[in-house]
This record gives sequence, structure tokens and C-alpha cells, in this order.
Amino acid sequence: MAYKIMAAAITNPADNNIGTATAVACTLATTQTITVKEAGGDAVGTISLPAGVHKVNKKSTQTLAFTGSATQIAHSD
Repeated sequence: MAYKIMAAAITNPADNNIGTATAVACTLATTQTITVKEAGGDAVGTISLPAGVHKVNKKSTQTLAFTGSATQIAHSD
């Protein structure tokens, strides 16, 4: 599976909607907890992921918060 990079990476996103992305590549140097929140600030949930690159799907209005980098992506053939 290939991904198309849609925007520049955002370092250490804090309640950032990643350019209203619905698919985000999250790069983690160490195990991190990623928090997903609604636009109003209410937490949808959290997930702890090991170091590596992980794809996170979210609604365009939801935000992410974690230590690492986030890049808006799309599937590409």
C-alpha cells in the first residue's frame, strides 16, 4: 500500500486537526499515547502505540495530540 503525502509534517501536534485530514501518518520515536478529541475539546479516546509509523483515521473536525510528527496522507495507487 502506498500513501500520498498531502502536506508538510506537523511536529508535536497539540489539539491539531492536521489540516482537516481524515487519514494521518503518525511518526513516533518512542511509545506514545495519542489522544483524539472532538472540535469542542471533549476526548474521544486515547491509544498507546509503540515507536514507528502508524496510520490513524479520524473525522476531519477531530484533533490529535502526541509527541512526534503527523502528516496528512491519502491512499495512492
